[in-house]
Amino acid sequence: MGMKYGNGLGRALEVDVLTEEQDKHELLRVCVELPYNCRLQTQITVGVKGKPWAAKVYKLKYERVPYYCLHCGFMGHLKNEYKKKCQGVPSLD
Repeated sequence: MGMKYGNGLGRALEVDVLTEEQDKHELLRVCVELPYNCRLQTQITVGVKGKPWAAKVYKLKYERVPYYCLHCGFMGHLKNEYKKKCQGVPSLD
């Protein structure tokens, strides 16, 4: 389950909970290699086949993501640098 969800975000590398115990925990930590040119998702929706009303939405939290902009959702710059780009001021990198 964790690898499947992680692969939906990028390339899943590792899950911190054993496969048979993943449905028993509130939190699931997955190490994912994220695509650098895509916006980071804030949530995922998991459906049940044949039961669209039973879909669940899970909020995502990211750890150790370098230069993640909280404004636009892309990696490679920070929120204050995004504002500078909008004003025509180039960033330092």
